[in-house]
Amino acid sequence: MTKMEYIIAEVENYDSKRNKVKLDAVEVAFLLYKGECRKYGIERGKLLSEEQYTELIEAVLVPRARKRVLYYLKNADRTREQIKRKLREGMYPEQVIDRVFEFLDRYGFADDEGYAERYADELKGDRSAAEIRQKLLQRGVDRTVIDQTMEELTEEDELAACLACLRKRYRRGFPFGTAAAADIIIPGTGADGGFDTASAGGTDTAGHFDPGRDKPAYRDERRKALAALARKGFSYGTAERAMRILEEEAPEGFENR
Repeated sequence: MTKMEYIIAEVENYDSKRNKVKLDAVEVAFLLYKGECRKYGIERGKLLSEEQYTELIEAVLVPRARKRVLYYLKNADRTREQIKRKLREGMYPEQVIDRVFEFLDRYGFADDEGYAERYADELKGDRSAAEIRQKLLQRGVDRTVIDQTMEELTEEDELAACLACLRKRYRRGFPFGTAAAADIIIPGTGADGGFDTASAGGTDTAGHFDPGRDKPAYRDERRKALAALARKGFSYGTAERAMRILEEEAPEGFENR
């Protein structure tokens, strides 16, 4: 059997320490330290034997890629797609990436099912199921895996997340009570671009919002809150249920409107 030889099409300066090497026949590009280029005689126009190429892959690129991935996984879980993106950013050939995943799979380091379960468990009660789904998609998790994960989330998880979003929006108190209720929180008006207090129509002498004095302002703020929850992926039914829970927590004397 004829052994394959590779033409070194280009050797470009990548940074102060590394060169970018392109092989013509297989359209492969990878990074080598300048000392490695000298060691293996990597020069433009020269031939690279199959033995030399295999040695570069197995003795240089695979160990380096494996070390890079283990460092990448050191402080956080990653999906298979995130790992692939990281390796491709480092210009590792697909052959090297495949070898790295053989290692990761051997030790269970690239488990998308486990990642999705842990990620959803961390965010439930704080983010909507729709937002969790979208974030998992962005991280490259397979839709089938996501569907299985979403089945584990309950209606109570969704309600808790919706309530958490409302309480964050009105962190100084829900404004739809009597004159003794807390100030209304208007998004985007604080010094840091966050929430701030402001009167919205009828107020008492202390500057508190009183829906009894200005029903249109109450209805408008309620509409804005429901719209904000919808943008976060909550259904109208869940958002309405969460709103009513907070309304019931308002001071006595509040009348539903």
